[in-house]
Amino acid sequence: MLPEDWKQELLEKNYIIDHSLWHSRKKAAPYSPYLVSVDPMKYGFGRHRLIQTHEPSGRTNLYIAAHAMLVEKPSLEVPKIGPPGEALPYDESQKIIDNIWNWCQRSEFVLSVEWESEGDLVIWDNTCLMHRAGGGTFQGKYVRDMRRATIHDASSMAWGFNERSDRRMGLP
Repeated sequence: MLPEDWKQELLEKNYIIDHSLWHSRKKAAPYSPYLVSVDPMKYGFGRHRLIQTHEPSGRTNLYIAAHAMLVEKPSLEVPKIGPPGEALPYDESQKIIDNIWNWCQRSEFVLSVEWESEGDLVIWDNTCLMHRAGGGTFQGKYVRDMRRATIHDASSMAWGFNERSDRRMGLP
C-alpha cells in the first residue's frame, strides 16, 4: 500500500499517464542499432489514469508499467479521448513515474513463481498485476514456450482515453 499522504496526493492530482511501447524498448536497449534513431514522440500513446478501480474486486490499483513515459498535467476538465493533453516535462514525468515504479517493486509486493516441473502454467489478471519473466532454476535448461491468450478487459476504463479500435497504440 502507498503511504496515506502520497496516496491522497495522487488521488487529488488524478494523473493520466501516457504509455509508449517504443519508450520502454529504448530504455531496455538504449544502444540498440535498431532503436537508436526511434523517437517515441512520433508514435501514438496509450493514455490511462494512473489510479483506477479494478471493477471485479472494487479495489484501487495503480496502472503503471515500463511503458509509462509522460505524466499529463492535472486538469479540472474531463479528459478527452484521443491525443495526449499537455504533459509535464519529460524529466519531471520520469521522476514521478520512477518513484511509483520503484515503490511497486519493493520486496513485500513481489511474488516470484519458481517453476517446478515442465508444463507448469501461470495465469494472472493483466488489468491489476505487473509481471515480467525472470531467472530461476529453469533458466537455460529448457526452451521457453510462451503462448498468450488475451481476453479483452470489459471494464469501463479498459480503453483508457484511447479511441476504441483494433489498432494497437504506439505502433507504426
